[in-house]
Amino acid sequence: MRKFRTLMALLPLFLLQTCSFFNSPPEYVRYIPDNVTWVVSFQLQNMTTKTPELPQVLAQGIMRIFATIDSQEWKDSGIDWTKQAYQFGFLSDNKADNYQALIIGVKEIEKFKNFVEKGLKVIARQEKGFNFVILQENTVLAWSNQNAWIINKEGKVAEDKLKTLLFSLAEKPTDKPLYENNQEFRNLGKEKYDINFWINLVNFSKFTEEAFNDNMIPLFGTILPAINFKDTYFTSVLNFEKGEIVIDSKLYLTENYAKFSTLFKTNIDEKLVANIPVQKPMNFAAVALNTSEVAKMIQSNPIIALFLKPALNEIGFTSLEGLLQIFTGDMAYALKDVKKTTFTTTTINQQTGETESEVQNRLDYQFIAGFALRDKPALQKLLTTLLEQDKIIKKNEIYMVEWKVGQFLYLLEKDNYLYVFTNETYKNDFFKKEALTMDGKFREMAKTNFLITFSNVEKDNRNRLPSIIFGEDKLSEQIVKKVDTPIENFMFGASTIKNNVIPSRTIIKMTSADKNALSLLADFFKATNAQKVAQ
Repeated sequence: MRKFRTLMALLPLFLLQTCSFFNSPPEYVRYIPDNVTWVVSFQLQNMTTKTPELPQVLAQGIMRIFATIDSQEWKDSGIDWTKQAYQFGFLSDNKADNYQALIIGVKEIEKFKNFVEKGLKVIARQEKGFNFVILQENTVLAWSNQNAWIINKEGKVAEDKLKTLLFSLAEKPTDKPLYENNQEFRNLGKEKYDINFWINLVNFSKFTEEAFNDNMIPLFGTILPAINFKDTYFTSVLNFEKGEIVIDSKLYLTENYAKFSTLFKTNIDEKLVANIPVQKPMNFAAVALNTSEVAKMIQSNPIIALFLKPALNEIGFTSLEGLLQIFTGDMAYALKDVKKTTFTTTTINQQTGETESEVQNRLDYQFIAGFALRDKPALQKLLTTLLEQDKIIKKNEIYMVEWKVGQFLYLLEKDNYLYVFTNETYKNDFFKKEALTMDGKFREMAKTNFLITFSNVEKDNRNRLPSIIFGEDKLSEQIVKKVDTPIENFMFGASTIKNNVIPSRTIIKMTSADKNALSLLADFFKATNAQKVAQ
């Protein structure tokens, strides 16, 4: 009884703590309606400690209208850099209703007024207690009390409509604020972050639902449900660290989509990842699938099952599940290089009967892929059948299949894995005394993730990309190959689905490990802006 009375005595304190978010919500959250599509929150105080150049970074991004204002003017702007800033937007079927808004704290109103009028060369007007200026034909900048707003709508908008939207959002807190009505958004406010993101996927689904239902359902039927992301949310917490940007994300699924969690296993075969003989891939990906569940999902569609049956019978299988059971579902892929190759096609002119040749260019992706095996005897039986049907050929210990004109895929079974590669010489990498192995960071990620992706965007890699990738777009080629970005690579890992949530982590590694990533981005934006001014 005493423990019960103690618990009851402590309960009000507990409730006060859990409800404190409602009683003292973060700055400006009360202005954000619950029907918005997305919200981005910036911890300006955290970010300004990591780089004094934060105003220039934001000016190049969310506040482009201030991009030409120098650093001294930013210091005297009157903006309160100790408070949070929020950017949010609304998307709908009717483009005329779409908008985005930014709220920032203002410490000194008169300084901010001078900053705006001098920097943008405008004179502010007043209405309903707000100072405001109309920018271009679809943007209004306004300020009152301790905050300022930038509101933008699509296309050309009448001034009255811009002001109506401004007053509806900023004149008083909304009756239905997002923070009161969405648990996922409230959770974000409790985490440590420099920037966080909240997205309501139902709004995005409106743009894909009709196309999917009209075009995909007739083809795939019940394999996938119609797109409907009601009550499905995506959140991310981003922190700028020394030498890297770390983004922890969560995808909140409804029961309609959470059932697909059975398609994935809890982790990837670490040895498979380690055995891919590419130490520094341009791109890498690995996934662990539940082959039985994948087969059931595909075969649940009677139309696809009908087309699959004769193809499976031809190679000696009665079901897709039987074929896929050869493999564990663990797969890994590493791109070593991309090259331009030429090949000659020969045709017969129907009018003259003469042979005509044409030299063509194409992209040659040099890669190695690996598949973990569950049933090696079944694999041998399959390969023997394909040999007998002249669909593949065998050369010593490897199998070959032509997948493009004059190009072969090479198959090698070694230990408990089947490897597929695009260059016959790659087979030597598997038998070297001191075999090359994948970087340890990939092996570590395989232990706790069912999906891994990696992309190396170092300048040397970008310069190796053949011009044929860009076609006639020389400007894009110049940007990709010549711009010295401070980003070295991207790595992404998705963890096991729990309680209808898919957690994931993205790490963006910078070119310098000694400086904070935000500071490196600030240096990049400053250099880019200086180049534009010089031109």
